[in-house]
This record gives sequence, structure tokens and C-alpha cells, in this order.
Amino acid sequence: INCICKRNIDTQEKFFIQCELCSRWLHGKCVGLTPRLVEKMNEFICEDCAILTQRAKERLYCICQTPYDESKYK
Repeated sequence: INCICKRNIDTQEKFFIQCELCSRWLHGKCVGLTPRLVEKMNEFICEDCAILTQRAKERLYCICQTPYDESKYK
């Protein structure tokens, strides 16, 4: 377990969920999920991976703030 709470072993917590992208196991309680909610989900992506995925979708800009144009470099 490598949860966001930084507690690797918690004998009180019995429900864990694994991120589909990074494969990290998290306490359900720490990410606000219950077994009943998870039954209705198709996949779980942790907040860290969701942020990284969103950033990857954003346009790439040079330091000069001009959008990257791949056609100029072929």
C-alpha cells in the first residue's frame, strides 16, 4: 500500500482500491470511496494520475509561449 495518507499498513482499513494507471493501492476511505460506490464504477484513476493525464492533454508550448508546431521540424 502506497496511499496518499502515507500510512502503509492500517489494520483498521479493510477496503483498498488500485489505480488503473499507476497500479498504486489506496485506502478506499482516503479517496472517498466505499465498496458499494466502486461496484458502480468501470475504472478508478487516482487524483495524481488524473492530474498528469489532464496536463498531457494540454497543448505543448515553447518557453516563448508559442504553440509547438511539429510540421516545422520534419
